[in-house]
Amino acid sequence: MKKALLYTVILITVCIFTTNLYADKKEVVKEIPTLKVIIDGNQLKPSSIPINYEGRVLVGLRDLLVALGVQNDSEHIIWDQDNKTIKVSKDSKEINLVIGSNKAIVDGAEVNIDAAPIIYKNSTYIPARFIAQSLSKLVFWDSYTNSVVMCDEENYKEIENIFDSEKSSNKVVFKTTTDSLSNNGKNVYTTTNEITYDPSKNIEATSSKIESEGQVDYISYFENDKYYYSKPDGHEKWLRISKSDKKADEGEIDLAKQNKNDSMNAFMASMVVTEKNDERILIEGSTLYFAVSMTKGSEMDVLKDKTSTSKVVLEYNASTNSLNKIEVSVEGNISNSSSKKSYELKRITVINNDDSITSVTVPEDLNNFYTVPKGYKEYYNFNIGCYLVVPDTWITPGMIEKSPVVLYLDPKDSKKWCSIIPEKIYFGLDTKPSLSTTSTEVIKNLKKTFSNTKVLKNEKIKFKGFDAVRITLKGIDTKTKVSSKIQVTLFQEYNTVTILIYMGEEKTFDAKSSEAKKIIDSWENPGKG
Repeated sequence: MKKALLYTVILITVCIFTTNLYADKKEVVKEIPTLKVIIDGNQLKPSSIPINYEGRVLVGLRDLLVALGVQNDSEHIIWDQDNKTIKVSKDSKEINLVIGSNKAIVDGAEVNIDAAPIIYKNSTYIPARFIAQSLSKLVFWDSYTNSVVMCDEENYKEIENIFDSEKSSNKVVFKTTTDSLSNNGKNVYTTTNEITYDPSKNIEATSSKIESEGQVDYISYFENDKYYYSKPDGHEKWLRISKSDKKADEGEIDLAKQNKNDSMNAFMASMVVTEKNDERILIEGSTLYFAVSMTKGSEMDVLKDKTSTSKVVLEYNASTNSLNKIEVSVEGNISNSSSKKSYELKRITVINNDDSITSVTVPEDLNNFYTVPKGYKEYYNFNIGCYLVVPDTWITPGMIEKSPVVLYLDPKDSKKWCSIIPEKIYFGLDTKPSLSTTSTEVIKNLKKTFSNTKVLKNEKIKFKGFDAVRITLKGIDTKTKVSSKIQVTLFQEYNTVTILIYMGEEKTFDAKSSEAKKIIDSWENPGKG
């Protein structure tokens, strides 16, 4: 009786105090639509956008509680509209919260919480970490995948034991990975990689085969302690990137190394054992751990896509506890200034655990290399056959994209954008290209996309030693009705006319013009002779 009375007194006092506090307090709320919340191996699909409030993650009331196993009824989730209080019951646990209060009552005891529950846009939000921990969950924050991960301690320890018991080895490892990308259900490309890794020397060699609509291309990679190297088939020089300039992709995790950082802990917390017998152990979970490295810097970047999801399946040999296979599937949407399309990216890695491969072949011509400046990346397109050096802040498409768009989106406002589109027009051997005729046709096509076009400048120039034409226009984007600028550079090389189109929302076009000029001026033919 005394305990019940004490609870009532505390609750009434908190309600009276926080009603005034909440009314006067200015809220500082930041929506975080790309945040992922993973609970017991499943990614939450919230009905309301997660938010950051007072430096803490808050999630919609019922979204979070139901995912944590609380029954979604009036007996287990009680909302008092008059007093702005929340009562949560699960098994023998009882949690009482008050909107705007940094105090809560858990099983009759008053506790302090870092962030108060609030009402935002007519939805009730509760602090994710506090609620999960109060319901006996482990909670991990992973900045690498921008995820909050929650799980039972028993499950975490089971996964940890499997990973810890995986034996590390200095023998040479051979594995094959197959990547496939589909857009709106249609296959775009399939890439097969044969990878040989020597852990004792920390060197890795990869042979990559890219197939798209009947076209086949090859590219070689090599990696040692200091550098990454890459070279498309038929090119003379390697591109060399210093590892000190580019942090290694954490997504290509070596599960045997067991580097127990925050990301690794979150990765283990996001996985659950789904099958365990004498032959194999299957571990599955929703985690972006691999997806980040698979999509980073591309138009599919999962950290920028609020719809992105990823599932990982690990298969272990039960008798040797060695990792045999990794399956990763990533789904999301690609958005740009004018369109949106869904995609599915899959990766299957099969690890050969026998002793048939004993060494890694080191390329003899690694000293024949070139570099790009720090803060930049190289984009190469197989179909058009050109190199561009692009700032890391710009998004580059796939190497086999037939209509590639190098895109800049303002991180705070996607309506502020600009892009560079390289194209090539091949004329027959008996046909002499005309820059004048081609430029007239290009402008005619642009007028279908931009209305009220006005030519600001039309000049003849030299570009990379070739005769060229550069035309700058201004017009209104017919879809977005936004004032835009377009600059078209055309130059003739033998029986080919190359077109480099720089376009964008007018203010962004002007602000990024110096970066765009560097990208366009970096254009080179393949070969790097």
